[in-house]
Formats: sequence, C-alpha cells, structure tokens
Amino acid sequence: MWHNVLAVIRREYLQRVRSKWFIAATVAGPLLMAAVTVLPAWLAIQGERDEFKLAIVDGTGVLSERLVPRLENGGFEVEEVRWHADVVTELRERANGGDLGGFIMVDELTLETGEAIYYSMDVPSGLRRVTVQTSIARTALEYQLEQ
Repeated sequence: MWHNVLAVIRREYLQRVRSKWFIAATVAGPLLMAAVTVLPAWLAIQGERDEFKLAIVDGTGVLSERLVPRLENGGFEVEEVRWHADVVTELRERANGGDLGGFIMVDELTLETGEAIYYSMDVPSGLRRVTVQTSIARTALEYQLEQ
C-alpha cells in the first residue's frame, strides 16, 4: 500500500518540477530576496557624501574635547565652533550652502540626558546617525561617571 502512495507522490513531484513555473520560481525567488535585502543598503550608501563635515557648538565647555576624537574615529571631519549670539543662523546657512554636512549643539541638558540638537540638510544614513548618537551618549556618560 505505501509503495503505491510513494509512487503517486514521486510522480506528482516530478511532474511539478518539470513545469516552467517551478523553474522560474526556483531561480527568481532567491534573486528577489537578494534584491530586497541588498538594494536598500546599496542605495543608502550611494546617496551619501564621502566626507561628512560636522560642526560642534559646545555650550558646556567640557564635552567637545572628548567628543571630537570619537566623531573623527567614526569618519566625520569635525570643526569646533565657539558659542555666540548668531551661531545657529550662521551654521544653518553654512549647512544649507553645502559647506557643512550638519552641526551639533551640546549643552547642559546633554550632560544629563546624553541627547543633543542635530541639524542637517541631508538625512544621514542609519550608521552615521547611530555613530553620532552613541558618541554623544558615551561622552556624556563618561563625564557623569567622573563627577
């Protein structure tokens, strides 16, 4: 009895395998999955600047000396800017003009929460965003632990 069932299953399987749709799905399925996973990452990398210049305005006077090396190790070109009355307007104009990729403003709240104000005309990739967030949070945490 089982011999007959196995013969029917084998015949049905071979009949399905020989169809054009089975062959097309066997080839197209993995290609489609590769495209769905690789294409978004490739597009994100292509749309990003090679050099990302970032300005830091440190309202605390203590974070920039630790934050700058971290960001430079993360692939950013960092410029320190002194705080003055029109610093936000000036940096916004530079970012809009393409001279800067963006700027970060750290203040007393950054020391407490590890969060800062970030401005950019471009949307940074996930990797760059995580690098900036992690660098700021670690720097603030290290400062808190030393106090």
